Amino acid sequence: MEILKINMGSEALSFETLDNGQLVVLPVFEGCSIPDEKKHYFRTTEIQITGDNPDNHRGAKCFLMGCGEILKYKDLKEEKEEDKTEYIFTLENEKIEVKLHYVIFDGINVLRAYSEIKNISDDAIGLEYASSFALTGLDLGGEKDACEKIKIGVFNNSWCCEMDYKEYSLRDLGFIKGGVNRLSYAGTGSWATKEYLPQGFLANTEKNRAFLWQIESNTSWHHEVSEHQGYYYLRASGPSEHDNGWWKELKKGESFTTVKAAVAFGKNFDETLSEMTKYRRKIINRPESDLYQPVIFNDYLNCLWANPTTEREMPVIDAAAKLGAEIYCMDAGWYADGVWWDTVGEWQVVERRFPGGIKKLFSYIREKGMIPGIWLEPETIGIKSPALSRFTDEDFFMRHGKRIVEHGRHQLDFRSERVRAHLTERVDWLVSELGIGYFKFDYNIDAGIGTENDASSFGDGLMAHGKAYLSWVDSLREKYPHLIIENCASGGMRMEYESLSHTALQSLTDADDYKRIGIIAANSALGVIPEQAAVWVAPKKSYTKNEIEASLVNAMFKRVHLSGETYLFDEEETKLVTDAIDYYKSIRNEIPDLLPFFPDGVPGYDKNILCAGYKGKEKMYITLVNISDKDEEVILPLSDIKEVKIPFGIGEIIKTEKNAVTVKIKAGSGFILECEK
Repeated sequence: MEILKINMGSEALSFETLDNGQLVVLPVFEGCSIPDEKKHYFRTTEIQITGDNPDNHRGAKCFLMGCGEILKYKDLKEEKEEDKTEYIFTLENEKIEVKLHYVIFDGINVLRAYSEIKNISDDAIGLEYASSFALTGLDLGGEKDACEKIKIGVFNNSWCCEMDYKEYSLRDLGFIKGGVNRLSYAGTGSWATKEYLPQGFLANTEKNRAFLWQIESNTSWHHEVSEHQGYYYLRASGPSEHDNGWWKELKKGESFTTVKAAVAFGKNFDETLSEMTKYRRKIINRPESDLYQPVIFNDYLNCLWANPTTEREMPVIDAAAKLGAEIYCMDAGWYADGVWWDTVGEWQVVERRFPGGIKKLFSYIREKGMIPGIWLEPETIGIKSPALSRFTDEDFFMRHGKRIVEHGRHQLDFRSERVRAHLTERVDWLVSELGIGYFKFDYNIDAGIGTENDASSFGDGLMAHGKAYLSWVDSLREKYPHLIIENCASGGMRMEYESLSHTALQSLTDADDYKRIGIIAANSALGVIPEQAAVWVAPKKSYTKNEIEASLVNAMFKRVHLSGETYLFDEEETKLVTDAIDYYKSIRNEIPDLLPFFPDGVPGYDKNILCAGYKGKEKMYITLVNISDKDEEVILPLSDIKEVKIPFGIGEIIKTEKNAVTVKIKAGSGFILECEK
């Protein structure tokens, strides 16, 4: 019996109950017919409990016909709130009660899902796995050549090589219809995106059906695509025991809530990315002080390299103000007398660096019309930090009875009141005494699988810390509503929408070359909405005019992070930057409404032309950067364009046709194409 149908653009999901009381979710689309005897495979959740169904092949797949098979539908509640609707299904058996949450936003083809699991038995139970979102029937079912028709998108992500998207057929990845293959992607540890973004894409190229999903977790996560009984399925979740070292004991009456996952529905990649972008904008919470997209100068990259002094800072501050920066952020090193890596954690100013006091320097930043900002790494403490004596083992990540050490640092546990109090006191001082309005919260270690302190498993401790850390961030934002917080983890090593729903913007990378930055910037909309994507513009004095302009083009429809050797620039070079910043300020109010697309395909690390598009209601913008050593011509398939011009950069429009625009771009240069619709 159908009890709910949700339309998602070209897709619909039908929630039905079977004769045995099981709740299933069936994808409904033209040409799809699911036999009644197969419907029980289309269950809405996957839950694995220690000791249940010992005959299952545990660990092989997250589709084991375990607890999810015998949960019975109890009721459905609907909650309407402004522009969103939440459907809450309650399922239960003799051991657990499960509340499945599905949230949809008006006008957006995205479904958000998560689960609450409560132990209603008299005995403790152990959770090994709990899905946030489960969907079977991604293909049409039963097709012999489905492995060739179905494409999978993988969002590779690593240090200084962020946003490397690759697309394959299932057959490319070893799938054979009727086999036991699975595509299993996971992030394990406190660097949630050190190998992959917690995302995936699947499309049936013949039927024009596509899914783009994300998992919202700032610690471990897992997703899996595989086949069962002739149908391909998706399971998206936070951590699991098999894949991440997570296990959770629930005593009688205790509950566990999974991380959230979201799935965008559409006909192709660009369409699902647009829908996911709209959804991401719904779940973020940026302060009003950041909504006008202020231009940021950070003194790190190709600039002071974490070695600030008053003497070094003054000319850089002057240059930043002249270039049009509105926030000036002092990066690392201000707290250390010498080597700073393994002494972090005290967060006291080294006055030797700042004759006359650091307060005087920050007053100067304000006199220049900029908001002062500062770098902080709250979650770590160096193994040589003078602050170590303030803490006990209860305040650290512990494994096998010892504090973990990673790259000269210990990991603080934000469940500790002592840890939170120490960092809150330091933030309070920086805000009240130095007038800080912007924090770059960095995080330069991966603490690994987790901690044994007050936890059912290492992974359970890690997950609890991750929630406590973001709760602390929220407490700062509540205390200081004007505060802008940048999320950074050695660039993009924790670039996911659990963190980004609590922070204003995201550092994309630590890469220091405009070509590498250009690839990451062009692809940035894959994982981060434009208004949150912080892109370095850090040209060196040795850069040519073309290279300076290409550096600037990289950031124009995102968040400008000026740096580099701009304080050494002559008048002509300075004007190149100020012209770009003036243009940025003229269009920045449009950025939060622009939807990304890729007119030349998603730029890869093997491509020379980096092309990214942004659609508005009346205009369309395209950034093009050529990182090769020769001039190139590019044909862009664009339709319904009335007028095309180049408002910034070096380029040439060769031909404008009904459905295409041909442009020429010089070696090592970049420009912006502005199209009237």
